[in-house]
Amino acid sequence: MERRVKVIYSAEIQNYKAAMEAAAAATGKTKKAAEDAGKASDVAGKAAESSGKKSSESAKLTAAEIAALAAAHKDAAAASGLQYSATGQLVDVNGKALSSQQAAAHGLASFSAETYLAAKALDEAAASTEEADGVLQQLVASATENSDAWETVGEVFLGVGASAAAGFGLAAKAAMGWESAWAGVTKTVDGSPEQMAALEGELRGLAKVLPSTHEDIAAVAEAAGQLGVKREDVAGFTKTMIDLGETTNLTADEAATSIAQISNVMGTMERDGSKGVERFSATLVALGNAGASTEAEILDMAQRLAGAGKLIGATESDVLALANAMASVGMESQLGGGVMSRVMQRMYGDVKTGGEGLENLARVAGVTSKDFAKAFETDPVRAVDMMVKGLGRVKDEGGNVMDTMTGLGIKGTEETSVILRLAGAGDLLADSLQLGDAAWESNSALAAEAAKRYETTESKVKIAWNNIKDAAIDAGAVLLPVVAGIAESAVGMAQAYGNLPGPVKGAITALGSVVGVAALGAGAFLTLTPKILDTVESFNRLAP
Repeated sequence: MERRVKVIYSAEIQNYKAAMEAAAAATGKTKKAAEDAGKASDVAGKAAESSGKKSSESAKLTAAEIAALAAAHKDAAAASGLQYSATGQLVDVNGKALSSQQAAAHGLASFSAETYLAAKALDEAAASTEEADGVLQQLVASATENSDAWETVGEVFLGVGASAAAGFGLAAKAAMGWESAWAGVTKTVDGSPEQMAALEGELRGLAKVLPSTHEDIAAVAEAAGQLGVKREDVAGFTKTMIDLGETTNLTADEAATSIAQISNVMGTMERDGSKGVERFSATLVALGNAGASTEAEILDMAQRLAGAGKLIGATESDVLALANAMASVGMESQLGGGVMSRVMQRMYGDVKTGGEGLENLARVAGVTSKDFAKAFETDPVRAVDMMVKGLGRVKDEGGNVMDTMTGLGIKGTEETSVILRLAGAGDLLADSLQLGDAAWESNSALAAEAAKRYETTESKVKIAWNNIKDAAIDAGAVLLPVVAGIAESAVGMAQAYGNLPGPVKGAITALGSVVGVAALGAGAFLTLTPKILDTVESFNRLAP
């Protein structure tokens, strides 16, 4: 059955492409008909002017009148043994042109070459539009026949008479949509043609396994390029951001912006590539699942802590763990992030310079100055936890916590409020640090959450639709040059009518019959459009 579907689908793509090429040819012929009509009307205007009539009168000259005038002169010439040449000159049987006096002797002095040429141009224009009309009528007949085959393919795909499954109009639409989305990626990501082709294949491959649209995936990849993600990391980065967008309260765009900026500060992708971002995201999800904070809150806090964290030598998982602990006790990211950054910077300075500042930190932590300095240099956020827990002990033992914090340089309502809340959380920071380390090492939390989400019926339907759409993109890529050709021909045809000069537009009434034929041809072509649009609309109704 699958092979039969492929054979039918392939055959119908060729039929549709042939029909589209016929449409291009038909619109080209219709354009020529319009140009011929313009030439005929121009010649008719000259004929009228050469007869001494005013331009306003030339506008009233009809095609029948021009033809009758030409026929009368031809009959008169024939009666005298004369005829009109292809250029409209009166000649004898030997082809010798007669002078105006000789012509007058036969009663033909009032006739001009322009009148003869006008009638000839009208005949040519009518023939041209008749040919275009014939091609267009054949196109409609062909499309009607193909629609039956399309319906058969649709029944094979959906089993319920959904003939839209073979709507090749969607194929062109899907290809154009991807072409536009991919153009955005090429603006922000650099690479050789081969490298970019490989990236395009990777991004389209993501759409086959993720419930996000091709356009959404391309948008994240485009943003990645803008944020400085290297080409070789774009696909992996994009998948991770899509996973976060599907499994957390972050959107893919929000996650991409924040994580790329943290990575730029911490050097994550510079060091580990897209794999580092994958571990970062897995740690974020693990902490979000375990704590009283959301991934969005943790990430917002981490973004404000990243600079100070980089200064003191903290790892990405340490920064996330600290952010989780602070967000879990209800700290607002701007306040908490700013206060903790200042505290860590101050501790860094005290450890580096030694002296009283280091001694105060060590005393509160309950260790020697040497041991605290070593702890801060090897595991700085755990050293922060040692200090915070020390303040908790001071409080439990009945000591003056405010004086103790003043000795550490922690002053003011904002700083004391933040540190006291963290101190009151007990082992929360220590537990977060332990979980963060484990989550970074296992790199599994995000994958597990994504697997659960992608197993839902809703996600499976979206992924199935993406696979159909991806096949449509391949089919539509074949049709795009033809569609572009039709569009160009249609524009040219419209311009041919629109560019007629004013006086000639007035005389166009003489071409009523010719333009009428052209209009019939255009109308025949337009009867095909609703059929294609109906197919596209049917597919749109199927889209999730």
